[in-house]
Amino acid sequence: MPMACAGLSLSSAFDILGAAGQGRLLHLKHKLKTLRPGCRGADLLHAMVLLKLGQETEARISLEALKADAVARLVARQWAGMDSTEAPEEPPDLSWAVARVYHLLAEEKLCPATLRDSAYRAALHTFRSRDDHRLAELQGEAQDRCGWGIVGDLGSFQPLHSDLG
Repeated sequence: MPMACAGLSLSSAFDILGAAGQGRLLHLKHKLKTLRPGCRGADLLHAMVLLKLGQETEARISLEALKADAVARLVARQWAGMDSTEAPEEPPDLSWAVARVYHLLAEEKLCPATLRDSAYRAALHTFRSRDDHRLAELQGEAQDRCGWGIVGDLGSFQPLHSDLG
């Protein structure tokens, strides 16, 4: 499990939120809902903030609204204490969702940008290792958020599609 190797996970993101303090969490709650509608990862992080603030009814409503998202369903199951005896199946997008959460945490200066970069590297490794058809999309997002070096340090050179024919 690449995320475990990197030490970055939804659980470690919850730990970062827990260390942020009530005031910063309240600010982040408001900011995510009003200034970042539609930002990928913002809705999941918003639900996580609600859970950390102990606003369980709001969190449940928020997670229910995200029920089409397998990672949000995983958070909801873990929060509800379900699947406690056996590890739930890891959603295929988990590493990407973790990277998006760490991107938002880094933007809010709740964690260093190096953690965001590590999360994107782990997601890129996971998607590359299983030859996921969305790898190019993830690479583009990682480059936008972390810089051009994020993709280049992962492996072999790949020609541009325009150079192929």
